[in-house]
Amino acid sequence: MIRKAVESDIDRIIAFLKEHLDQCVYLYIDISKYRLTNPNMVVWLDEDEAGEVKTVVMKYHTSITFFSLDPEHMDGIAALIDEVKPNSVSSTRLLIEKIMTMHSMRYQVSFGYVVRFTTYPDMGGSDMVEMATEDDMREIAELILSDEGIGSYYEMDDFENQLKERLRTGMGRNFIIRKDGKIIAHCAIYAELDDIAVGGGLIVHPDYRKDITYGIILDSYTTRKIVSENKLDYAFLNEKRMKAMVRLGNTCVGEYGKLFVSLDR
Repeated sequence: MIRKAVESDIDRIIAFLKEHLDQCVYLYIDISKYRLTNPNMVVWLDEDEAGEVKTVVMKYHTSITFFSLDPEHMDGIAALIDEVKPNSVSSTRLLIEKIMTMHSMRYQVSFGYVVRFTTYPDMGGSDMVEMATEDDMREIAELILSDEGIGSYYEMDDFENQLKERLRTGMGRNFIIRKDGKIIAHCAIYAELDDIAVGGGLIVHPDYRKDITYGIILDSYTTRKIVSENKLDYAFLNEKRMKAMVRLGNTCVGEYGKLFVSLDR
């Protein structure tokens, strides 16, 4: 039976997630970083008959992320989703395909690939890149949420607060390029510990996609920065980008899925 985690559960949960890191890297980083101290986060777990952790569910702001070794028994997770009504639900492709049969009417679905990076060529342009401050987060949120695919399931104020929170707590860093007095490109480290990080949030303003390859510059800069810090580097990519990154010598370690609702703006 799924139950809410208490502090004495957290070390066991972290050990379980670390054992399956490629399949639950966000869960591992967030719970390792925040444990149960973040007021915007709730953690649940389920155990097998021997008392070993088999399922972990995390609500963070308006999203749920989960991982389970028991895909045939997901009623407890489905009940949590019904209760919480998150804007998005993320896990491995296999687990999302299982859970979506219970929530197919409320949610849309997307799938992609998890890539672990070890290399990325230097594409130059680093002199254009700067690290964003908390004062930039509203503009960054507006840029990201202007994209229908990336931003369809986030609420503006909540997403801005997430970006600020992750920067303030040392969970993330945001890299930007400015032109004509505004932020026109963004990429981020969305989650990180001393030895691991997840990159994401790559976007270029539509008006600047034909000039210079701002996205490639930022992608290269962010990935190379993570690798240079001797951190395991993960990213969640579509099939086209996954294949390109694998050709460069990186490794696809799995597939992910996401259920999401489209919010009216």
